Amino acid sequence: MNRLIQIANNAKDLQEKKILVSIYSQSDVQQFIIDLNKIGQLFKKGIDVDEQIIGRYSQTTELLNPEKRAGTPYTLKDTGDFYATFGVKVTKDGSFRITANTIKEDNDLLEYGDILGLTKPSLNELIKEILPIFIKETREQIFR
Repeated sequence: MNRLIQIANNAKDLQEKKILVSIYSQSDVQQFIIDLNKIGQLFKKGIDVDEQIIGRYSQTTELLNPEKRAGTPYTLKDTGDFYATFGVKVTKDGSFRITANTIKEDNDLLEYGDILGLTKPSLNELIKEILPIFIKETREQIFR
């Protein structure tokens, strides 16, 4: 009976926010979050957090840089400097914020919209990725 009481107390004292902080602090989870934003959203689709295309390349851009096709969405990956600055800031409340240096020359890339963050489909991918970790850590805390 004492073991059941201990398990019940562990469940009652469970702090989901602490578990999320622990998960979001893992380097592989942070890299997954970053890749969802910069590769899945910006590079492949050229979209912001609201799934809106941030802009399209012009004919002039294509003439200056044949790797960029007129009419295709901006990727914001010219030199790779911007992409190299991506990071994840984990907060004590169990959430995270994607960070990056958005200043390029005299321009702020945020003029293209809310580009640092996850779309709903990307958030769903993240949930699928971290759910097994969350369940495992929850069980460990309850049955310790």
